[in-house]
Amino acid sequence: MRIVGDIPHQHYKITVFEMNRRLSLQIEDGDLQQLYKFADGVADHYSDVTAMVNDLFLMRVDNVFQHMKAAKLEAVKSHSQDLEDDFPEII
Repeated sequence: MRIVGDIPHQHYKITVFEMNRRLSLQIEDGDLQQLYKFADGVADHYSDVTAMVNDLFLMRVDNVFQHMKAAKLEAVKSHSQDLEDDFPEII
């Protein structure tokens, strides 16, 4: 896998990768990431991918990140409560 290029953004780190002549788009927000792979003929060039990254697409990406953050927070919170239940009660 090699980096084809980056797409500048004020909040996200957006990278275009190429592997086996197929492109993929990775969007990172801190410790979360989304990866979009494109079939042959959908995005054959870096410019094809950059054209897809518009305001509507980024709004939907942001929405997915919000859901991911909520799911992660809920999972961590649930796991932390499970760990607390493992300790014996000290009187």
